[in-house]
Amino acid sequence: MRWATTRTLVGVASTVSVLLLPARSVKLLLYLDQNYLSGIAKRKPAFRELEAALREALARGTVAVVESAVHERESQPRPDLGLLELLRELSGGRRLPRELDAAALETRRRLAATIERELPERRARGSDAADLDAMAIAVHHCDLVTCDAFMADVIRRTRLDLRHSAELFTGRRADVLRLRDRLRDEYVLDTPVVRGFIRAAREAFAAAASPADACDAIRPRFAQLLADPGWLPRRFQEPAPESGMGGGIGQWLLFRAADRSLSLFSLVVPPGSATPIHDHLAWGLVGLYRGTQDEEIYAERDGHVEPVERRSLARGDFYVLLPPRDDVHRVRTTSPETSVSIHLLTNDTGCVWRHSYDERSGRPAPFRSGYVNVACEA
Repeated sequence: MRWATTRTLVGVASTVSVLLLPARSVKLLLYLDQNYLSGIAKRKPAFRELEAALREALARGTVAVVESAVHERESQPRPDLGLLELLRELSGGRRLPRELDAAALETRRRLAATIERELPERRARGSDAADLDAMAIAVHHCDLVTCDAFMADVIRRTRLDLRHSAELFTGRRADVLRLRDRLRDEYVLDTPVVRGFIRAAREAFAAAASPADACDAIRPRFAQLLADPGWLPRRFQEPAPESGMGGGIGQWLLFRAADRSLSLFSLVVPPGSATPIHDHLAWGLVGLYRGTQDEEIYAERDGHVEPVERRSLARGDFYVLLPPRDDVHRVRTTSPETSVSIHLLTNDTGCVWRHSYDERSGRPAPFRSGYVNVACEA
Protein backbone atom coordinates (compact mmCIF):
# COMPACT_ATOMS: atom_id res chain seq x y z
CA MET A 1 0.00 0.00 0.00
CA ARG A 2 1.79 3.10 -1.21
CA TRP A 3 -0.67 5.92 -1.65
CA ALA A 4 0.66 9.46 -1.62
CA THR A 5 -1.13 12.44 -0.13
CA THR A 6 -0.47 15.71 1.66
CA ARG A 7 0.92 15.89 5.15
CA THR A 8 -1.29 17.63 7.68
CA LEU A 9 -0.53 18.86 11.18
CA VAL A 10 -3.54 18.66 13.50
CA GLY A 11 -4.24 19.56 16.94
CA VAL A 12 -21.88 -29.84 31.92
CA ALA A 13 -23.01 -29.86 34.93
CA SER A 14 -20.09 -31.06 36.97
CA THR A 15 -18.80 -31.54 40.45
CA VAL A 16 -15.65 -29.64 39.49
CA SER A 17 -15.32 -26.26 41.18
CA VAL A 18 -15.66 -23.32 38.82
CA LEU A 19 -14.57 -19.71 38.77
CA LEU A 20 -17.44 -17.34 37.99
CA LEU A 21 -17.10 -13.96 36.37
CA PRO A 22 -16.64 -11.04 36.82
CA ALA A 23 -13.33 -11.82 38.60
CA ARG A 24 -10.55 -11.26 36.04
CA SER A 25 -6.89 -11.97 36.62
CA VAL A 26 -5.91 -12.09 32.95
CA LYS A 27 -6.08 -9.56 30.16
CA LEU A 28 -8.43 -11.19 27.65
CA LEU A 29 -11.42 -13.51 27.86
CA LEU A 30 -11.96 -15.88 24.94
CA TYR A 31 -15.23 -17.63 24.06
CA LEU A 32 -14.73 -20.73 21.90
CA ASP A 33 -17.85 -22.03 20.17
CA GLN A 34 -18.45 -25.69 19.30
CA ASN A 35 -16.96 -25.31 15.83
CA TYR A 36 -13.66 -24.09 17.23
CA LEU A 37 -13.58 -26.75 19.92
CA SER A 38 -14.34 -29.40 17.32
CA GLY A 39 -11.64 -28.07 14.99
CA ILE A 40 -9.08 -28.24 17.78
CA ALA A 41 -10.21 -31.71 18.86
CA LYS A 42 -10.06 -33.02 15.29
CA ARG A 43 -6.62 -31.45 14.78
CA LYS A 44 -7.60 -29.63 11.61
CA PRO A 45 -4.57 -27.80 10.10
CA ALA A 46 -5.48 -24.17 10.87
CA PHE A 47 -6.80 -25.16 14.30
CA ARG A 48 -3.54 -26.92 15.12
CA GLU A 49 -1.77 -23.61 14.62
CA LEU A 50 -4.40 -21.85 16.70
CA GLU A 51 -4.12 -24.39 19.51
CA ALA A 52 -0.37 -23.87 19.77
CA ALA A 53 -0.80 -20.09 20.01
CA LEU A 54 -3.67 -20.49 22.47
CA ARG A 55 -1.73 -22.73 24.83
CA GLU A 56 1.21 -20.32 24.71
CA ALA A 57 -1.10 -17.42 25.61
CA LEU A 58 -2.70 -19.43 28.41
CA ALA A 59 0.73 -20.20 29.82
CA ARG A 60 1.66 -16.50 29.73
CA GLY A 61 -1.60 -15.58 31.45
CA THR A 62 -2.59 -13.14 28.72
CA VAL A 63 -5.85 -14.93 27.88
CA ALA A 64 -8.43 -17.11 29.61
CA VAL A 65 -10.98 -19.40 27.97
CA VAL A 66 -14.49 -19.43 29.43
CA GLU A 67 -17.23 -22.09 29.58
CA SER A 68 -20.97 -21.57 29.28
CA ALA A 69 -24.11 -23.60 29.87
CA VAL A 70 -24.57 -23.72 26.10
CA HIS A 71 -21.39 -25.75 25.76
CA GLU A 72 -22.92 -28.46 27.95
CA ARG A 73 -26.09 -28.66 25.86
CA GLU A 74 -24.37 -28.61 22.48
CA SER A 75 -21.74 -31.22 23.40
CA GLN A 76 -24.23 -33.91 24.40
CA PRO A 77 -24.82 -35.30 20.85
CA ARG A 78 -21.08 -36.02 20.33
CA PRO A 79 -19.54 -37.19 23.62
CA ASP A 80 -16.94 -39.15 21.63
CA LEU A 81 -15.16 -35.92 20.68
CA GLY A 82 -14.43 -35.02 24.28
CA LEU A 83 -15.24 -31.37 23.70
CA LEU A 84 -16.24 -30.65 27.29
CA GLU A 85 -13.07 -32.25 28.56
CA LEU A 86 -11.02 -30.17 26.16
CA LEU A 87 -12.88 -27.01 27.11
CA ARG A 88 -12.42 -27.65 30.83
CA GLU A 89 -8.71 -28.24 30.29
CA LEU A 90 -8.43 -24.90 28.50
CA SER A 91 -10.73 -22.95 30.82
CA GLY A 92 -9.57 -24.29 34.16
CA GLY A 93 -13.21 -24.05 35.24
CA ARG A 94 -13.70 -20.36 34.50
CA ARG A 95 -17.22 -19.87 33.20
CA LEU A 96 -19.71 -17.28 32.09
CA PRO A 97 -22.88 -16.62 34.11
CA ARG A 98 -25.38 -19.44 33.65
CA GLU A 99 -28.42 -17.14 33.46
CA LEU A 100 -28.98 -14.11 31.25
CA ASP A 101 -29.24 -10.90 33.24
CA ALA A 102 -31.34 -7.94 32.11
CA ALA A 103 -28.61 -6.56 29.82
CA ALA A 104 -28.00 -9.93 28.18
CA LEU A 105 -31.73 -10.45 27.72
CA GLU A 106 -31.96 -7.12 25.93
CA THR A 107 -29.01 -8.11 23.73
CA ARG A 108 -30.72 -11.39 22.90
CA ARG A 109 -33.92 -9.55 22.03
CA ARG A 110 -32.03 -7.21 19.69
CA LEU A 111 -30.25 -10.09 17.96
CA ALA A 112 -33.51 -12.01 17.46
CA ALA A 113 -35.28 -8.89 16.18
CA THR A 114 -32.47 -8.24 13.70
CA ILE A 115 -32.78 -11.75 12.29
CA GLU A 116 -36.55 -11.40 11.94
CA ARG A 117 -36.43 -7.92 10.44
CA GLU A 118 -33.35 -8.02 8.21
CA LEU A 119 -32.92 -11.70 7.37
CA PRO A 120 -36.49 -13.03 6.98
CA GLU A 121 -35.51 -15.45 4.20
CA ARG A 122 -33.19 -17.38 6.48
CA ARG A 123 -34.71 -20.68 7.66
CA ALA A 124 -34.69 -21.14 11.43
CA ARG A 125 -32.48 -23.87 12.89
CA GLY A 126 -32.89 -25.89 16.05
CA SER A 127 -29.65 -24.46 17.44
CA ASP A 128 -30.71 -20.81 17.07
CA ALA A 129 -32.00 -20.44 20.62
CA ALA A 130 -28.78 -21.80 22.10
CA ASP A 131 -26.67 -19.62 19.79
CA LEU A 132 -28.59 -16.51 20.79
CA ASP A 133 -28.22 -17.33 24.47
CA ALA A 134 -24.48 -17.92 24.08
CA MET A 135 -23.80 -14.77 22.07
CA ALA A 136 -25.95 -12.56 24.29
CA ILE A 137 -23.71 -13.44 27.24
CA ALA A 138 -20.40 -13.76 25.40
CA VAL A 139 -20.41 -10.31 23.76
CA HIS A 140 -21.01 -8.72 27.17
CA HIS A 141 -18.15 -10.46 28.94
CA CYS A 142 -15.57 -11.58 26.39
CA ASP A 143 -12.95 -9.72 24.39
CA LEU A 144 -12.58 -12.43 21.72
CA VAL A 145 -15.69 -14.31 20.56
CA THR A 146 -15.89 -17.15 18.03
CA CYS A 147 -19.15 -17.95 16.24
CA ASP A 148 -20.49 -19.01 12.87
CA ALA A 149 -20.57 -16.56 9.97
CA PHE A 150 -24.32 -16.02 10.21
CA MET A 151 -24.23 -15.05 13.88
CA ALA A 152 -21.23 -12.79 13.28
CA ASP A 153 -23.23 -11.00 10.59
CA VAL A 154 -26.19 -10.54 12.94
CA ILE A 155 -24.02 -9.17 15.74
CA ARG A 156 -22.27 -6.76 13.41
CA ARG A 157 -25.61 -5.50 12.08
CA THR A 158 -26.53 -4.51 15.63
CA ARG A 159 -23.04 -3.08 16.26
CA LEU A 160 -23.08 -4.76 19.65
CA ASP A 161 -19.56 -6.04 19.05
CA LEU A 162 -18.35 -2.44 18.84
CA ARG A 163 -20.40 -1.34 21.82
CA HIS A 164 -18.97 -4.06 24.04
CA SER A 165 -15.49 -4.22 22.44
CA ALA A 166 -15.89 -7.86 21.47
CA GLU A 167 -13.83 -8.96 18.47
CA LEU A 168 -15.57 -11.63 16.37
CA PHE A 169 -13.99 -14.61 14.63
CA THR A 170 -15.88 -16.98 12.33
CA GLY A 171 -14.83 -20.54 11.51
CA ARG A 172 -13.33 -19.54 8.18
CA ARG A 173 -9.63 -20.32 7.87
CA ALA A 174 -8.68 -16.66 7.57
CA ASP A 175 -10.44 -15.88 10.86
CA VAL A 176 -8.91 -18.89 12.62
CA LEU A 177 -5.46 -17.67 11.64
CA ARG A 178 -6.37 -14.10 12.56
CA LEU A 179 -7.26 -15.29 16.05
CA ARG A 180 -3.97 -17.17 16.17
CA ASP A 181 -2.15 -13.92 15.42
CA ARG A 182 -4.18 -11.97 17.97
CA LEU A 183 -3.04 -14.41 20.63
CA ARG A 184 0.58 -13.93 19.56
CA ASP A 185 0.48 -10.14 19.40
CA GLU A 186 3.18 -8.57 21.56
CA TYR A 187 1.87 -6.09 24.13
CA VAL A 188 4.98 -4.85 25.93
CA LEU A 189 2.75 -2.31 27.65
CA ASP A 190 -0.31 -4.44 28.31
CA THR A 191 -3.06 -2.14 29.58
CA PRO A 192 -6.73 -1.58 28.70
CA VAL A 193 -5.81 1.78 27.15
CA VAL A 194 -3.26 0.28 24.78
CA ARG A 195 -5.43 -2.72 23.90
CA GLY A 196 -8.44 -0.47 23.29
CA PHE A 197 -6.44 1.86 21.09
CA ILE A 198 -4.93 -0.95 19.01
CA ARG A 199 -8.36 -2.51 18.57
CA ALA A 200 -9.80 0.82 17.40
CA ALA A 201 -6.89 1.30 15.00
CA ARG A 202 -7.32 -2.14 13.50
CA GLU A 203 -11.04 -1.63 13.03
CA ALA A 204 -10.44 1.73 11.36
CA PHE A 205 -7.72 0.37 9.10
CA ALA A 206 -9.78 -2.67 8.07
CA ALA A 207 -12.75 -0.50 7.08
CA ALA A 208 -10.75 2.14 5.20
CA ALA A 209 -10.36 2.29 1.45
CA SER A 210 -6.84 3.73 1.62
CA PRO A 211 -4.11 4.57 4.14
CA ALA A 212 -5.20 8.22 4.04
CA ASP A 213 -8.75 7.23 4.96
CA ALA A 214 -7.44 4.93 7.69
CA CYS A 215 -5.40 7.71 9.24
CA ASP A 216 -8.37 10.08 9.10
CA ALA A 217 -10.55 7.52 10.85
CA ILE A 218 -8.17 6.98 13.79
CA ARG A 219 -7.34 10.68 14.33
CA PRO A 220 -9.84 11.23 17.19
CA ARG A 221 -8.59 8.21 19.16
CA PHE A 222 -4.97 9.21 18.55
CA ALA A 223 -5.68 12.72 19.80
CA GLN A 224 -7.23 11.24 22.96
CA LEU A 225 -4.13 9.14 23.51
CA LEU A 226 -1.85 12.16 23.24
CA ALA A 227 -4.05 14.15 25.62
CA ASP A 228 -4.13 11.46 28.32
CA PRO A 229 -1.26 12.14 30.77
CA GLY A 230 -1.56 8.89 32.69
CA TRP A 231 -1.40 5.96 30.26
CA LEU A 232 2.36 5.92 29.46
CA PRO A 233 4.58 4.84 32.40
CA ARG A 234 7.73 6.87 33.04
CA ARG A 235 10.01 3.98 32.08
CA PHE A 236 8.83 4.38 28.49
CA GLN A 237 9.73 8.09 28.58
CA GLU A 238 13.40 7.69 29.51
CA PRO A 239 16.41 8.42 27.28
CA ALA A 240 18.75 5.58 26.32
CA PRO A 241 22.52 6.25 26.64
CA GLU A 242 23.29 3.58 24.04
CA SER A 243 20.79 3.60 21.21
CA GLY A 244 20.61 2.99 17.50
CA MET A 245 19.88 6.66 16.89
CA GLY A 246 22.60 8.10 19.12
CA GLY A 247 22.29 11.18 21.29
CA GLY A 248 20.62 9.24 24.09
CA ILE A 249 17.50 8.83 21.94
CA GLY A 250 15.34 5.94 23.13
CA GLN A 251 12.83 4.05 21.00
CA TRP A 252 10.53 2.05 23.30
CA LEU A 253 8.26 -0.63 21.86
CA LEU A 254 4.75 -0.65 23.34
CA PHE A 255 3.00 -3.03 20.94
CA ARG A 256 3.63 -4.91 17.72
CA ALA A 257 1.45 -7.26 15.73
CA ALA A 258 2.38 -10.91 15.42
CA ASP A 259 2.82 -10.46 11.66
CA ARG A 260 4.75 -7.20 12.24
CA SER A 261 2.18 -5.24 10.23
CA LEU A 262 1.58 -2.67 12.99
CA SER A 263 3.56 -1.18 15.84
CA LEU A 264 3.10 1.40 18.56
CA PHE A 265 6.16 2.93 20.21
CA SER A 266 7.44 6.00 21.99
CA LEU A 267 10.47 7.95 20.80
CA VAL A 268 12.34 9.82 23.52
CA VAL A 269 14.68 12.65 22.48
CA PRO A 270 16.70 14.44 25.21
CA PRO A 271 16.96 18.25 25.21
CA GLY A 272 19.21 19.50 22.42
CA SER A 273 19.42 16.10 20.71
CA ALA A 274 18.20 15.41 17.20
CA THR A 275 17.45 12.21 15.33
CA PRO A 276 19.37 11.34 12.18
CA ILE A 277 17.62 12.24 8.97
CA HIS A 278 15.64 9.07 8.36
CA ASP A 279 12.68 7.47 6.62
CA HIS A 280 10.03 5.09 7.98
CA LEU A 281 8.86 2.97 5.01
CA ALA A 282 5.40 2.81 6.58
CA TRP A 283 2.27 4.89 6.85
CA GLY A 284 0.59 5.96 10.06
CA LEU A 285 0.47 8.72 12.64
CA VAL A 286 3.13 10.47 14.74
CA GLY A 287 2.24 12.83 17.57
CA LEU A 288 3.95 14.72 20.37
CA TYR A 289 3.12 13.53 23.88
CA ARG A 290 5.57 15.61 25.91
CA GLY A 291 7.89 18.59 25.34
CA THR A 292 8.36 20.55 22.10
CA GLN A 293 10.18 19.75 18.88
CA ASP A 294 11.30 21.22 15.60
CA GLU A 295 10.75 18.97 12.61
CA GLU A 296 12.60 19.22 9.31
CA ILE A 297 10.93 17.51 6.34
CA TYR A 298 13.00 16.34 3.38
CA ALA A 299 12.22 15.40 -0.20
CA GLU A 300 14.14 12.93 -2.33
CA ARG A 301 15.66 14.30 -5.53
CA ASP A 302 18.10 12.53 -7.83
CA GLY A 303 19.25 9.98 -5.27
CA HIS A 304 19.64 12.33 -2.31
CA VAL A 305 17.37 14.31 0.02
CA GLU A 306 16.99 18.04 0.50
CA PRO A 307 15.15 19.99 3.23
CA VAL A 308 11.83 21.38 2.01
CA GLU A 309 9.92 22.40 5.13
CA ARG A 310 10.37 23.09 8.84
CA ARG A 311 7.73 23.31 11.53
CA SER A 312 7.44 23.54 15.30
CA LEU A 313 5.50 20.95 17.27
CA ALA A 314 3.87 21.28 20.66
CA ARG A 315 2.24 18.66 22.84
CA GLY A 316 -0.85 17.23 21.17
CA ASP A 317 0.26 18.08 17.62
CA PHE A 318 0.37 15.16 15.25
CA TYR A 319 0.81 14.43 11.60
CA VAL A 320 0.28 11.72 9.02
CA LEU A 321 3.05 9.76 7.31
CA LEU A 322 2.10 8.48 3.85
CA PRO A 323 5.13 7.35 1.83
CA PRO A 324 6.64 8.22 -0.48
CA ARG A 325 5.69 11.83 0.23
CA ASP A 326 7.03 13.40 3.43
CA ASP A 327 8.42 10.10 4.74
CA VAL A 328 11.89 11.53 5.38
CA HIS A 329 12.45 13.86 8.32
CA ARG A 330 14.51 14.76 11.36
CA VAL A 331 13.24 15.97 14.73
CA ARG A 332 15.06 17.96 17.39
CA THR A 333 13.92 18.62 20.96
CA THR A 334 13.58 22.35 21.62
CA SER A 335 12.12 22.20 25.14
CA PRO A 336 14.19 22.16 28.36
CA GLU A 337 12.60 18.79 29.09
CA THR A 338 12.92 15.58 27.12
CA SER A 339 10.42 15.26 24.27
CA VAL A 340 8.35 12.11 23.82
CA SER A 341 6.49 11.29 20.62
CA ILE A 342 4.07 8.44 19.97
CA HIS A 343 4.22 6.52 16.70
CA LEU A 344 1.54 4.26 15.22
CA LEU A 345 3.05 2.81 12.04
CA THR A 346 2.32 -0.09 9.75
CA ASN A 347 5.57 -2.00 10.14
CA ASP A 348 7.92 -3.11 12.91
CA THR A 349 9.70 0.22 12.62
CA GLY A 350 12.53 -0.36 15.09
CA CYS A 351 13.55 -3.68 13.54
CA VAL A 352 13.10 -3.17 9.80
CA TRP A 353 16.04 -1.97 7.74
CA ARG A 354 15.31 1.48 6.41
CA HIS A 355 17.49 4.51 5.58
CA SER A 356 19.33 7.31 7.27
CA TYR A 357 20.72 10.17 5.21
CA ASP A 358 24.01 12.00 5.42
CA GLU A 359 23.45 15.54 6.62
CA ARG A 360 25.86 17.06 4.08
CA SER A 361 25.41 14.97 0.95
CA GLY A 362 21.85 13.76 1.55
CA ARG A 363 22.89 10.28 0.43
CA PRO A 364 21.13 7.25 1.96
CA ALA A 365 22.67 4.46 4.02
CA PRO A 366 21.13 1.32 5.57
CA PHE A 367 19.72 2.04 9.02
CA ARG A 368 18.02 0.08 11.77
CA SER A 369 17.17 2.02 14.91
CA GLY A 370 16.25 -0.90 17.16
CA TYR A 371 14.27 -0.73 20.39
CA VAL A 372 15.62 -0.09 23.87
CA ASN A 373 13.49 -2.81 25.45
CA VAL A 374 13.10 -5.51 22.77
CA ALA A 375 15.78 -7.15 20.65
CA CYS A 376 15.42 -7.43 16.89
CA GLU A 377 15.91 -10.76 15.15
CA ALA A 378 19.21 -11.08 13.31
